[in-house]
Amino acid sequence: MKRLILLIVALVLVALAFLYTTQCNKNKKVEVVKIGIDLPLTGNYAYWGNEFKEGAEIFASSAEGLEVIFEDNHGKPNDAVSAANKLLKISKVDAFVSLFAPFSFPLRDIAEKANVPFISTFNSSTSFTTDYSYCYSDFATHDTQLPLLVKFITDSMQLKRGLYLCVNDDYGVDGAKVLSQLLKEKNISISGEYFNTGESEFRNFFAKSLNDSVEFVFVIARDRDLINAVNQIRERNKDLLILGVGSFDAPVVWEGISTENQANIIFASSYFEKDYNDESKAFYEEFYKRNQRDPNYPAIFGYTICQYLSQAISDAKKKNVPLTDILNTLNYQSIRGNIIMQANHMIYSSIAIYKRENDTSVPLSIEKEPHN
Repeated sequence: MKRLILLIVALVLVALAFLYTTQCNKNKKVEVVKIGIDLPLTGNYAYWGNEFKEGAEIFASSAEGLEVIFEDNHGKPNDAVSAANKLLKISKVDAFVSLFAPFSFPLRDIAEKANVPFISTFNSSTSFTTDYSYCYSDFATHDTQLPLLVKFITDSMQLKRGLYLCVNDDYGVDGAKVLSQLLKEKNISISGEYFNTGESEFRNFFAKSLNDSVEFVFVIARDRDLINAVNQIRERNKDLLILGVGSFDAPVVWEGISTENQANIIFASSYFEKDYNDESKAFYEEFYKRNQRDPNYPAIFGYTICQYLSQAISDAKKKNVPLTDILNTLNYQSIRGNIIMQANHMIYSSIAIYKRENDTSVPLSIEKEPHN
């Protein structure tokens, strides 16, 4: 009888302990991490916004306690401001993200006023973060990409003269200036002109400027403008060297350029290696399953920005410190390699020089660490 009583008491104690633990877990507040993303999901640049969104959704689908909130800015700076205010005031996000300089510049003051970190990507401005405590830029800027491109071509080719054709915004103008300075140091002359987005008729420019002394054309444009520029160059010269940066790194561009016209195109862009680690393999497989094609860099950036930003927010909440304290010392192993926060709030990750071969962008040179 005594043993039976002891057994009953033990069972009651176990049951009470189980009930207590269950109730504590029910009462325990789950801290949700909220990331707001201000994207051009419709209108101009919708391709880039939706690709970024796809990558962000893939990460969010497997992340516990993460809420990613998307707002469509329709490719308009004023709408980007409205979307950012909605994310901050209504959704009360812990941090927010936007794409491209025209939409990101107006959001800097909003981030500072709200004391909420803001990350801009696909933004090549080297001064974007200057004098801003809550603003960060995650993209391969011209002064990180173009020295690698110039070094690669000058190490392997004897070039004397080229042309540039660049879109008339920060992306194009800054790129032409950085490239011109780098080439000047190598005694290579370059001249050219700028065009407005949507002005895709370049034949007069090439008829006037593209003569036998020109050995390469450097092009910064996006989507349809870039497609037209390449195809119109090839109308005059099938073999001329064409140089560029990350806007070449998009399936939508190569869909409009025949395999023949892709010959002898070399560009710099972010580097992603699908076999880098287990997570990169999983991301690649999930993206391919959804889209039946390889992921492009907008999707990769969508995934990785949510990846490291959610971890940083979670760490800040656990340590009860400002999120900027975590971001300012960011050194994170992501699916695109080591992501390093620099003192100027510019985030560095691996860059490669690519050449188009057989409808594929083949990496020729890879830079995995920032150089001084």
